[in-house]
Amino acid sequence: MTDDLDRVRLRASGPPPSLNLGVVMGSGSRNYAANLGHNLLEGRLRILTAVFEAVPANL
Repeated sequence: MTDDLDRVRLRASGPPPSLNLGVVMGSGSRNYAANLGHNLLEGRLRILTAVFEAVPANL
């Protein structure tokens, strides 16, 4: 009975939120992004782009 009631409540509450950076990183993601931008502008951080290749491990 409880499982059925939980399903009804979930449907009534609407669809889940769309996946975005705020959902992944939490409610402080706006502050994280602002801090990142500030540090990039001041030259304290730099962007590094790399491509890696997976190689099998020799066991």
